[in-house]
Parts: sequence; structure tokens; C-alpha cells
Amino acid sequence: MSRVHASLLCIIGLSPWHAAHAQGLFDRSTLSGVIVAGAVVATDARAWTGGGLGKVEHRGVQADADAVVAWRPDLTPRLSSHIALALQSSVRGVVGLDEAYLRLRRDPEAAVGLTARAGLFFPPASLEHDGAEWTTHHTLTPSAIGSWIAEEVKVLGAEATVHTALAGKPASLTFAAFGANDTAGTLLTFRGWALHDLRATAGQTLPLPPVTPAFFEQAPRTQPVIELDGRIGAYAKAEVALSDALSLSAMVYSNQGDLVALRNGQYAWQTRFATMGASLRTPGNTTILGQVLFGTSRMGLVEGKGAKTDVSFGSAYLLVSKPLRKGALTGRIEAFAIDDHSFLDMENNHEKGAALTGAWTRPLSGATELVTEVVGVWSDRPARARIGTSPDQLDIQTKIALRTRF
Repeated sequence: MSRVHASLLCIIGLSPWHAAHAQGLFDRSTLSGVIVAGAVVATDARAWTGGGLGKVEHRGVQADADAVVAWRPDLTPRLSSHIALALQSSVRGVVGLDEAYLRLRRDPEAAVGLTARAGLFFPPASLEHDGAEWTTHHTLTPSAIGSWIAEEVKVLGAEATVHTALAGKPASLTFAAFGANDTAGTLLTFRGWALHDLRATAGQTLPLPPVTPAFFEQAPRTQPVIELDGRIGAYAKAEVALSDALSLSAMVYSNQGDLVALRNGQYAWQTRFATMGASLRTPGNTTILGQVLFGTSRMGLVEGKGAKTDVSFGSAYLLVSKPLRKGALTGRIEAFAIDDHSFLDMENNHEKGAALTGAWTRPLSGATELVTEVVGVWSDRPARARIGTSPDQLDIQTKIALRTRF
């Protein structure tokens, strides 16, 4: 990470101390978080977190614990600071800096509202992450789309949103410029799509499966939050609420990666994607979410032959969550694919697959609930033959956990 980026994080982290006498800075109300702890039973395929090509986070029988804790003090009536730590028991380092940014709230008296933030944060690209501290509300495990955004699409930059009306309906336009997301596409290309609840943190590395000698300079672990080429990426999002029940959104993203940038085993990838989503709440309070994402990712240059790696990717899901007398029942169906357009004889990254997820959430007491979830992922990935496993694979993971919000 560059000195500029490091300095920005320091400013964000230290800014509340300059307002140390502000009333309520250390009130209990400035702390919030989500804690999930439970047990997991999964099929015995080598999980991607262990350097394999499995599609779920775990293998066999394991305990699992995750938490996100945020401190959100107000610095002025409209300016606040957001600093969050993530605890993840199945990653190296366990505790990491999740998000850290300054946030400008909307002026309630302004006809056209403006909100903004600057620092380290997740772009608003996942429709499912609608819970506290950018967590999922309906399931424990996000879709393949949400999982990829969480693991590889975290930025260090500045974002502004204009809130207005379109034909009398609430609407917003978001624009952002960012850096430190140059390796986005590494996991998606070499490992493929996956379903898990991990999230990238500052300085964290995530494991890759073995890659061919064509990529001998690639480190065995990828670092999702890193600046390599000094280029500024950008994204834009539009959202409109057609009614109290139905909202639509669309977003485009490009990290503007330099194909030849390489440092300490970390390649810069030129990754671009577009995503569209819809959220509907029926008269019976059933929630329906749908999202589609498609894009391209390229890395490296071979003289006279183009990019060393050139893939296009896509995924879509439909989620339905129905409230019950006690709790809620959620189902999700999805499909995903990757097409490799380069040097298949050296590294074949083609992939296709589908997944089904079912979750039952039952409230216990206060803000604590019991969640039981089953995820089944079928995938066909030719690269598995290179490590001695069948290209065709079914991964199943069952998780029972307590989830508490505070």
C-alpha cells in the first residue's frame, strides 16, 4: 500500500481523537456489531481456503466464528467516523481492519441531498449485504456474487451520492474514485466462483490453488487490498424506488489496472463489471431479491499474443425470504460461469456451475437468533484434473450458528 493510502488510513483512524471532547464520542451508542458462531459440516473436498478448488469455505466438521465490530462516533452534526474490525476464525491473521472511513450525512433541509464517504470501504455492489456492518440478513452465506465482492472488491477512495427524485420517485446517483483494488480478479480467475462469508481486510492475504509455471511469479496468496500501478479506478451506481415495495439498481465498475504491473508476486488485473439488481417486498412481507453480474478480467501481456490471462465471467441469483410465525425461511437459486479466452493449453480457467441455498432463521431472545443453513454447489472446472481431482464436483455445507447483533 502506498504512503498516500497509509496516510489516509491514519487520518481516518486518528480523526476522532481530535474531537475527543465532543459529547457522546465514547457512548455505547457509537458501538455496534454482528457476531456469528457455530458448527459446520461439509463434504470432504479440499476447500479453497486450504488451497484447493472446492466451492465452500470449510471441509469436514469444524467450529466457525466470525464477528464485525464497528465504532461510529459523530464528529459534527453531519460528519461521522466509521472504523470496523473483522474477526474471522478461518483466515490467517484472524483479526483485521475491515472498513475505516469518514462519512458525510445528508442535510435534512436540502432539496437535493448529498452524502459522501472517504477511506476504506466496500462498494455498494452486493444487494444481499443489507444488514448491519455490511453483513447479510437473510442467510449466513452470501451468493457467489456477494462472496466475490466481499473477498476481492474492497476499495480505498472517495464516494459521493446525490439523492433526488425521478418522476416523483426517490432516486440516487453514486460516483466514486478509488485505488488499492488492483488484484481484483485473481481469485475469481485461478480459483473460480465460491460461496463463503469471508471478507477482505487491510493487509490480508487469501490462498490460491496451485497455478501453472506460466505464472511462476504469482505469489501463492493474493492480497485483495493493495495498490500496484498508481492508476485511479472508478465506479458509478444508479438506484430508483419505483414504489415502497420495489427498487431497481445498476452499477458499473473498472479498476483501470495496468496489465504489466507486478510487485512481490502480486499482479495488477484490469477488471471491469456491471451489475443490476431488483428488490421487491410483497404485501405478505415476503422479500424477493434478484441480481445479475457480468464482467471481464485481464492480466499480463505476451508480446504479439495479447493478455496472458483473459476471462469473462457472470453470475445471477434469485432469493426469496418468507416470514413465518417465528422466524423466516429463505431459499436462493443461482448460476455462475467463467469463460477463458487465453492459452487454454497452459491454464484452463473455464467454469460453470449452480448453487442452491436454504436457511431457516428463528429468533431466540433480544437480538439473538438461531440460523440453520444448507448450501449445495455443483461445478464443472477442467483445472481440477491438473491437481488430480474430478472436474465435476458437488460441494455441500451445513451450518448451524447463533447470530447476535448489538
